[in-house]
Amino acid sequence: MTPREAFRALMRYEPVHRLPVLALEPFEQAAITRWHSEGLPEGMHPVDFLGMSRLVQVPLAWGPIPAFEPRIISEDGEYVVEVASMGGTVRRRKDNPSMFYGHLDHPVVNRKDWEEYRQRFQSRTPGRLPLDWATTVAPRLNASVDPVGICLFPFFFRLGFYAMGMERFLTMFYDDPELMHEVFSYWSRYVLEMIEPVLDRVQLDYVMFAEDLAGKNGPLISPVIYETFWHPCQDPIIDMLRAYGVPVICQWSAGQFDSLLPGMLEYGLNRRPSTTWRRRTCPSRTIDI
Repeated sequence: MTPREAFRALMRYEPVHRLPVLALEPFEQAAITRWHSEGLPEGMHPVDFLGMSRLVQVPLAWGPIPAFEPRIISEDGEYVVEVASMGGTVRRRKDNPSMFYGHLDHPVVNRKDWEEYRQRFQSRTPGRLPLDWATTVAPRLNASVDPVGICLFPFFFRLGFYAMGMERFLTMFYDDPELMHEVFSYWSRYVLEMIEPVLDRVQLDYVMFAEDLAGKNGPLISPVIYETFWHPCQDPIIDMLRAYGVPVICQWSAGQFDSLLPGMLEYGLNRRPSTTWRRRTCPSRTIDI
């Protein structure tokens, strides 16, 4: 049984010869560098050293094209303040540059900013898929012995955080819900257009909706907001994934989001929708919350 076969069996609640140990996020380079000084053999990756399994991800370029030009705004002996890939102004430690230590500014403040920002996220822009996608990459993914899937990142919550900042994003559901419906509707179409060419050529084992939408004390949005904004715009995506036979559709988040789980399950994550489940289109209207 290959790791891919074992993954599918496990997700069907069937017995497998070995439970997989998987890392959903990459190892921090600073941690790997230190580990090499503490016993990790030189040139060996932690996944191989620990005998872990792998999740193969389709190489989709979700970020802005053209990318925001990296630009250092200020620096001192400890920190660098710079423009990051999604357009926000962030602070990084010089001794751990892969980590953010504070988002200081964001590119979207109003509707005009959003209309300019979204132009960088066009699904048909060259570079979203590798040039040898059809001839080399897709056949290699289909032949993979490890499970293959798509990580939808950023999805709605992460997009809002990167584009607007946490406070502005969360208050915008109340201050300008019509704009938020438009943002979610646009991103839903963007995701659909991005994944369809992949689904046409590769049999996926999983798709993850990737967004950290909770903290240790609960979700950062209410179930009502989730139902009003998320559900209608996730529906068409889940429709497409089901139509192409993707067996595992799941949520990746930090924090404790138990109060959102009933709606996630009802609207198609990790199981087929119930008989009472209904599709909706992304509205573009003001709604009372």
